Amino acid sequence: MTSLIEEFQYPKYGPGMMWERCAEQVRERGGQVFTGSWVTAVHRDPTRRRAISVTVNGVGGQRTEVADHVISSMPISELVAALHPPAPPDVLACAADLRYRDFLTVALVVPAEFSFPDNWIYVHDPGVRVGRIQNFGSWSPYLVKDGRTCLGLEYFVFEDDEMWRTPDADLVALGTAELERLGLVRPGVVEAGYVVRMPKAYPVYDERYQHNVDTIRAWLAEAVPNVHPVGRNGMHRYNNQDHSMLTAMLTAENIATGSTHDVWSVNVEQDYHEQSSGGDNRGGTGRDAPVLPRRVITAPEGVGATGQGDRPAQLPLG
Repeated sequence: MTSLIEEFQYPKYGPGMMWERCAEQVRERGGQVFTGSWVTAVHRDPTRRRAISVTVNGVGGQRTEVADHVISSMPISELVAALHPPAPPDVLACAADLRYRDFLTVALVVPAEFSFPDNWIYVHDPGVRVGRIQNFGSWSPYLVKDGRTCLGLEYFVFEDDEMWRTPDADLVALGTAELERLGLVRPGVVEAGYVVRMPKAYPVYDERYQHNVDTIRAWLAEAVPNVHPVGRNGMHRYNNQDHSMLTAMLTAENIATGSTHDVWSVNVEQDYHEQSSGGDNRGGTGRDAPVLPRRVITAPEGVGATGQGDRPAQLPLG
């Protein structure tokens, strides 16, 4: 197996430590951080071509905050839907056409003897539904109790499908049975289980997504240039966490210093982290899925589309 890196730094108690420290620093500098709050509307002034405020629904109820800039990591489809006055019909249609793959984790606590050295392993056994298993004790020993580890069984689902709606207790039972079936634990050793559901974990790259994103990007840049999409969902780009964070950091620098970083040119793998030389300036996401033309076959001469010998037929495959 090839890896781009051999080691990396990981927060002692997990990535949440970064956001806790970030919030501390914002408050130390006089800023405010609100959690448990949802932006339900982004108000714009079409005449001035700017977003002017956001409506937030949080613990204290609904309120509207004046905004000089809006940095958005919400799914870009939801950002477009939240704009008032609404975006044009073609932009709304592109936003509604973006799709997502959702995700749930069944975290099972087991004795440390059932740990393994990897951070995660992929599972290709057709006899189980789990696709990947995280070993949180391998990420950091401070994430688990002495003598225990936590194995996170990951299932790739769609929001509100049968798997998504399965009760937690049944998912824990399923995960336990699959760990045993794979031979990773002995029967009866699972001590506790928890379920975490994460909607819109993966932007779907279908044959229409690039057109949809390009249409949305162009309209946002023209209608509300002070609205800045960042991150995986914010840009509908399958970036890793570090590159998602970098898009936000560069956006903040653009706002604070007037620099002109192109956040859409931030790539997925560090190996590809350079300026694009292509003319379309898409920047090369290392994970961009190729859009392949549908294969066609030409019927033998004399056999037409109707079978009447009028002309060769083009028959799409797939």
